[in-house]
Amino acid sequence: MFLLVVEMEIHIPYCRSLKEKRGVKLPLVEGLRRSFGLAVAEVDHADRHQLLSLGAAGVSGDAALLDRMGGDVRSWVESHTDATLAAYRAECLPWGRE
Repeated sequence: MFLLVVEMEIHIPYCRSLKEKRGVKLPLVEGLRRSFGLAVAEVDHADRHQLLSLGAAGVSGDAALLDRMGGDVRSWVESHTDATLAAYRAECLPWGRE
């Protein structure tokens, strides 16, 4: 079994309130869940208007699939928001019996 762990920082320079930030966050979170079957959550900076930190995780028996998915997730996020993807890290990790 393999795990895909994704960490991303999204800068939203035009955002002036947490309500406005939520308007950017919710479509991204739901889209990643729907498109890739990932578990997604805001993991940091919950009180900052212009910075959104998302973590995502997926599981599969196919490491190559998860490696490709890591790149696909990045492309999807960049094409589904007008905010800036400031940092992105995706890693596929083995899990389970040795």
